[in-house]
Amino acid sequence: MTNNQKNEKAGRLLEALGDVPDEMLEKASPENKMKKRPVWAYAAAAAAVVAVGGITTAVLMTREPQSMISGSDASADSSVVSVTEDDSTPELPKIDAGINNFGAAGFEGVMYPGECEYNSANLWNESSDVQSLPVYRSLVRYDEEGKANIPFDSIRSDLTEQLKTVAAALGAELSDIDISDNGMTDEEIQKYIDTSTTFEASDLNTDPTLVEADTDKFHIFTDIAYQTSVWFNSGYVPEGEYCASTYDEALRTAEQLKSDYSELLSAVGITDPAVVVENGDYTFDGEQQCFIISFYDAGNSVEDSINNSAMKYVNFYGFEEHRLNGINIIRNDLRSEFVGDYPLLTDDEAAEQLKAGNYYTNVPLGNDYKPQGYAEVVLEYYVSGQEEYFVPYYRFFVDITDEISEIINTEMRTYGVFYVPAVRPEYLE
Repeated sequence: MTNNQKNEKAGRLLEALGDVPDEMLEKASPENKMKKRPVWAYAAAAAAVVAVGGITTAVLMTREPQSMISGSDASADSSVVSVTEDDSTPELPKIDAGINNFGAAGFEGVMYPGECEYNSANLWNESSDVQSLPVYRSLVRYDEEGKANIPFDSIRSDLTEQLKTVAAALGAELSDIDISDNGMTDEEIQKYIDTSTTFEASDLNTDPTLVEADTDKFHIFTDIAYQTSVWFNSGYVPEGEYCASTYDEALRTAEQLKSDYSELLSAVGITDPAVVVENGDYTFDGEQQCFIISFYDAGNSVEDSINNSAMKYVNFYGFEEHRLNGINIIRNDLRSEFVGDYPLLTDDEAAEQLKAGNYYTNVPLGNDYKPQGYAEVVLEYYVSGQEEYFVPYYRFFVDITDEISEIINTEMRTYGVFYVPAVRPEYLE
């Protein structure tokens, strides 16, 4: 699908924005949102190719990269980077690459017995020569209560269509009468008010956030982030025995899943599946946890792999007692529009920004913390339901074991995650 076709698909969402009251748009603006980031979860993976380890702490901190913004050569009040006769810089609108919400549960990081073992979903490495990547504008955003920036009914048909497509690929034909939403009825609202002791009626989100259906084999729902989740019923065992207790087992299982669920992958537009096996994270006691197996369309280049692994992918999880527990289908391509191909920093340039303290993180080491090195770097998109743009970042893994030894008591090495926008700073607001 071309970028123009993607934009046409998104046209209905843009039209819906005109029907939203100004006060709703104001509430949905980045300036008025709490800071949050999505994480991979056992039951439902988030809409980003990001694995977050089992690290929890109540302390949160976000570092604003002020010097990256103020150091731009572009005019401070210009919203477009202009082109002169002797300038090869493409004319593109400036974008907000801030991460507005990291979440309220712990900080982002991973633990390993020794060296950092994180493996990215895409093909980029430090020898890759990636000059530019697409930036997308998110058309459907929502706040921490799940309130969307557009009316739910304006996307209901799209969500229903996606749910039916996935269900059909799994052997269940659904009609409209089989599908409902999770909006609250007047009776449910009143019951909630009557039984709550700390309730403010204006804070309750009564609007639907998903469409859902039940079959004899699974529960399925598609939410406002265009993610479809399939939870297999406890009494139903999907065909196929899957083992994923080791990395090699997970690789073999991935090939089996690619064959067993080829119809599903094809139905969502993944015609040449690239296999991703997320390294099993470790607990505080050093035990390796389960693997997550994902597929995205391979494409023809490193740039394709970076883009496709974030915009449209399917992951399989569980494998307890050698059975598949659930499937997630993430369609960020259906809730965004193409803005432009933006020139990038090199990883060395991004590392200099990291050392200067120009990064985004929720690692609790204070505003003045400046990493002088890192264990690993990957180039990935950061995609959440609350950011205005889907932007590529250099994602640095920094060994912070000694710095947080008073917070986390373990013999494992702890690597905190620090984000530096990959888009060149002259294109950032």
